[in-house]
Formats: sequence, structure tokens, C-alpha cells
Amino acid sequence: MEKSLSLALDARKAIVVVDMQKDYCMPEGIIGSLGYDTSHFEDVARRQAAFLQQARSWFDQVIFIRTLFPQWPRSRAQSLQYGRSKLARQRDPSMTEWYGVSPQAGDHVITKARYSAFRDTQLDALLRASRIETLVIFGATTDVCVDTTVRDAFQLDYAVVVLSDCCGASTPSRHEHALDVMNQFFASVHPAAEVLQALHAPASIGPQSKETR
Repeated sequence: MEKSLSLALDARKAIVVVDMQKDYCMPEGIIGSLGYDTSHFEDVARRQAAFLQQARSWFDQVIFIRTLFPQWPRSRAQSLQYGRSKLARQRDPSMTEWYGVSPQAGDHVITKARYSAFRDTQLDALLRASRIETLVIFGATTDVCVDTTVRDAFQLDYAVVVLSDCCGASTPSRHEHALDVMNQFFASVHPAAEVLQALHAPASIGPQSKETR
């Protein structure tokens, strides 16, 4: 096990679940409408749920991120970019609902309108107020909103751990490429089992009450 993983987890830490919403994980959502296979998201969500069940008590915060687009018009840049594909669609409000996993009592929900969970949101303020130093990030999609959020997190001086098998992308090759780039430059990438093992290691990262962490 990487020493850096244990060091990253030996700090005040938060789970950040990115955009696990129907729009990105179901065939009738935007990823499916662009022609990509979304069938793997069922297994991704199952692994996420298992991780959350086993690891939740070891973290100081659990934060769910969701995308809700505002009612005001798209910017010129967005209109130009989205107009090149089916991204320029009429949005179905029901597709913003959670897929596979959802917040529990005490979790925080951050709403965003950009790819990054840090852009024009209160996420950074919440993390700073909670003295969080490390983020364990996973969700949808690996190559877009997860990747963009991870990059911003690192630029804001958070240590980042990405759960490789708890993310999903539009294609397997995009998933693997995004993980490779993140692991090289912005984060430490591991399967969920390795992170659970590190959390349960009999070192200084054992379970403590939130009052003493």
C-alpha cells in the first residue's frame, strides 16, 4: 500500500460524491443520448453504496454534489460548445434525481451548474470551516465532472484520493485515461478496497470521535 495513501487519510477528511444522478447514469439521460453505454453505472453505484456503508463513520464530512442548471440563459461560450452536440437539449427535471446512492441525514448537498464542484459553490467554504484536508472523491463522470473537481481540489491544496472502481465514464478508454492523468498529476487513485484497508489499518488513522479529530 502506498505510504502516501495512509498519510492522506491520516487527516480530517471528507467523502465527495459527484453527480450520481439519473441524467448521467441511465440510458435515457444525457450520456445515453450521446450514444454511450451506461449499463456499467449500476455496478458503479453498487460499489459506491458498499463503500459508503463501510467507510462513512471514518470521515468527518460526507458531501453529495449535484448538477442543477439555472433558469437564466446559457452563456455564449456554453451555447457555442453545447450547440455542437446533444448537450444543447431540453432538460428533464426528473433526471436530476439521485441514482444508486443518495444523501443521508447529516450529509451535505452542494448544487453546482458547472463541471467543477468548486466553481461558484460553497464547497470550499464548507471544507475550510470543517478543517478538512483530504478528499476522497468518486462519481460520474470520471472524465468530466470528477476530473474537473479533482483538478480544482488539488489546486486549492486538498490532498485527493480517487476511488477508481467507484467512478464511471462515457467509455472505458476515457475512464482509464482520466484516472491515469489524475493519478499522475492531481490525486492518488485506488480501488475502494485499498482505501478501506488503509482506513482500518491499526495506525494513527483508526476511528476516532469527531470531537477529537
